[in-house]
Amino acid sequence: MSFGKLCKTTIAFFSVIFLIFNSTVYVQAATYIQPYSNNNLNQFSLNDIHTIGNISNTKIVVNNLKDIDVDINSNKFKKGYYSSVLYKVISGNWSNYGTLSFDINNKSKGYLSLSYVMQQSNGTSLTVVDNKSVMLKEEKSNLLERVHPSNGSIEIPENFKGTVYIPFSSLGEKGQISNDKKYIISNIVSWGLVATIQENQEKSFELSNFSLINNGEKIDKIGKLNYDITGDSDVQVPVLGESIALYKVIDGDSGLTVDYKNIKFQLKTPVKGVKITNEGRLVISTNVKPQKIKIIAKMGDTSMGEIKEIKLFKSWTLSPNAKDKNGNSQRIPDPSSVPSLMTNGYKLFLNEITINTIRIIVLVMFCAFMGLFFWWKDKYVNK
Repeated sequence: MSFGKLCKTTIAFFSVIFLIFNSTVYVQAATYIQPYSNNNLNQFSLNDIHTIGNISNTKIVVNNLKDIDVDINSNKFKKGYYSSVLYKVISGNWSNYGTLSFDINNKSKGYLSLSYVMQQSNGTSLTVVDNKSVMLKEEKSNLLERVHPSNGSIEIPENFKGTVYIPFSSLGEKGQISNDKKYIISNIVSWGLVATIQENQEKSFELSNFSLINNGEKIDKIGKLNYDITGDSDVQVPVLGESIALYKVIDGDSGLTVDYKNIKFQLKTPVKGVKITNEGRLVISTNVKPQKIKIIAKMGDTSMGEIKEIKLFKSWTLSPNAKDKNGNSQRIPDPSSVPSLMTNGYKLFLNEITINTIRIIVLVMFCAFMGLFFWWKDKYVNK
């Protein structure tokens, strides 16, 4: 089963389960959510967390009603994608809030694929649509990184420890492409997180501090900004000289280029031989190894940065396997590996010292000739 198909199936199954639970425990669920005000955040407890999905090996431990330790594995499973859903049945009106945030500590090897799903009483199931974004903030950083989902899933990097911000303006129905349709987040009956893994994988992560952020708060306003970096996603490492790629930022709503005065490009992690100017001019030197790099476009005086991953690849002409349709090698050899076709005599004759010596001799002979000419002319012709 493909990853995209799995996501659609999981969300559909998730929606049905939510409706069933809503019809049976709706009154009891009204007491589950316990918000309190703390620096314009409304946190809620995580008691009565349920799990569903096709991963039987899922273990959750709730600590102090605010922290959840999650361990899932698909050891000895058949090849494919598997999902484990952590969800909570509630009853609440979230129309006064603009963003959901939670802390996560990814203790897994590799990235963690996570989806957020919200179910409303009218049956509408909302998730983060692919043309929108969420924000990640590492614990020891002030930078808010905008990331875009794939099939509704967010990739949480390995060893990431920080906060995830999900703007409600990024939510839509699965497969939604248009930005025109807006949703009022009210009459919520359930919400959940979907962790997706492949066969023979183990994932371990910790969740805590689930909070609702009021509409109009600074972080909420930042989350509603919609920018995109345009430019090449693949850049060749040069054989000689430098490779240059140009990047700019456009407004995701209007499609217009953003004024460079409000944008500052930088590398997320410094790489020797790679540099980028504030205006988005990426320069790659010859000594750079093929790898993936990330550039950040910081937005004015905000702490938010749009992230773009760029693949640096080696020229195919240097590959020993580069061949045309007839099987002939198209590899351009490195200059140092090309054998010389010149004999020692030619090398001596074309040596820079030899050439300069010849130039001096010719210049001296020319000056001597001109001197003799003027002497002859003055002595014999002008008499």
